[in-house]
Amino acid sequence: MQRILLVDDEQNVLNALRRELADVYEVETFVSPQDALRRARETDFALVVSDYRMPDMDGVAFLEHFGQMQPDAVRLILSGQADRNALIKAINITHIYRFLPKPWSEADLKANIRQGLDYRAAILENRRFAEDYRRRFGTPPREQECKLYRVLLVCSDEHVANTMQRELVHHSAYESAHGALRYEMSYRPPHGDHDFQLAADHCASPQEALMRLGSNRYDLIIADYSMPEMNGVTFFSKLRQTGVDSACILIGENLDMPTLADAINQAHIDSVLTRTGGGYDLKSAAMRALRYRDLLLENRTLGDMLHDKME
Repeated sequence: MQRILLVDDEQNVLNALRRELADVYEVETFVSPQDALRRARETDFALVVSDYRMPDMDGVAFLEHFGQMQPDAVRLILSGQADRNALIKAINITHIYRFLPKPWSEADLKANIRQGLDYRAAILENRRFAEDYRRRFGTPPREQECKLYRVLLVCSDEHVANTMQRELVHHSAYESAHGALRYEMSYRPPHGDHDFQLAADHCASPQEALMRLGSNRYDLIIADYSMPEMNGVTFFSKLRQTGVDSACILIGENLDMPTLADAINQAHIDSVLTRTGGGYDLKSAAMRALRYRDLLLENRTLGDMLHDKME
């Protein structure tokens, strides 16, 4: 039975969650995030659900600390009061898998937890394949150190798109963070400051982008929320239905909580940024999203290589 952690400063909320989940999972509950973190130092959890608004430590801070101790655990945030900035921070910093609003539906709660655990199981399985390959056959061939990533910008405002394009492709001091990100995500030391390049294309509408993506592959897609034909969340949701596995970043101003919840739960975006954010925020988010995607693809490739060698 998989162990999950529930953290909320209201005992009645924890009692309700426990009633709905204890028949399927081994559940531990805490009203204090500090107590929950102490427990996380002793015991591994497959998944954690945390409230956002708690008096001593908010859910974003708690999940950030928890993630440093147990990076493989799936993280969900639960709140009826989370504001826009808190959700954006949760997406960008703690890499939450889902946002669950209060009051929640029991069916949605169980479905999201099940999906999160399935996702974690797939990642761990791929990692085991990779480790098995290294043990049996040695280190597999590494991809070239300098990699070109293709980025698609989907934005109806040509001026905004041109600005983002310049910020993405221009080599600057932002690249100094790339080595640290590479080590953080893959535990490999960097071989140089500029071991990657970004090439950005632009589409002025979601429909144009969907047509282009039918015959072209992109590593990262950055889309504005406010566009003709459909908004950015709807665009990303349609994109996911086609099986595209690109990393995704949403650009939007003053997005409300339901919109952000849909961005996480339906469109599975990697980051949310505002137009007023600087080039550092954009390039940092792009590098993180691309490196995380690289890890997933590498695990998948190594698993396939191991399977082929053992046939």
